[in-house]
Amino acid sequence: MTPMTRDDLLALPPTIGVATAARALGCSRGFVYGLVRRGEFPCRILRLGNKYLILTADLLRVLGMSEDGSDVARRQDGEVEDAGSQQTTTGKTTITGRTEDRQRASSAR
Repeated sequence: MTPMTRDDLLALPPTIGVATAARALGCSRGFVYGLVRRGEFPCRILRLGNKYLILTADLLRVLGMSEDGSDVARRQDGEVEDAGSQQTTTGKTTITGRTEDRQRASSAR
């Protein structure tokens, strides 16, 4: 598996398949499919029939990049600050948008 360069990542279309996401993250397709099936993949996912599409913008944020190619600074307190903006958000919750949903679902059982 050839690692993706910064230019490769920025040239990705708006949505990508599991194999491309795995390549971008440097892990196997099987590992990513497992995360997706368990609802643990750190990006929003569109499911069309039996195909999963991953939002590239979310993947770039996970990798510490923004869609315009600027880097996202990670502060020591675990929060992410987007370079060039005043907005600061907590990294995991903002990126996944699922942490609270999983907690609510498990407490409802």
